[in-house]
Amino acid sequence: MPCLALTQTADLQYIFFIPVLSLVIVAPILSVNNPYGEFFASQHQTVAAPWFAMFNVWSSFTNCGLSLSDTSMIPFIDSHVFVFGE
Repeated sequence: MPCLALTQTADLQYIFFIPVLSLVIVAPILSVNNPYGEFFASQHQTVAAPWFAMFNVWSSFTNCGLSLSDTSMIPFIDSHVFVFGE
């Protein structure tokens, strides 16, 4: 049973550490150095950059394929950190 407990602990660490690490990398880029301000302004509904980053990180981690933008990840094609960070 100790091996099973170790495996469950490693799984939980993976489930929470990887998305949080991605969020820590992506959210400051979109919040502080926001080269995509016109993209966020052109959306039908205003979405804050940190919320957008959090939603996309968790959506990509769970393989949902959902995005808060109508063009998905196309506006971020030049942002390698954002595309590969997720």
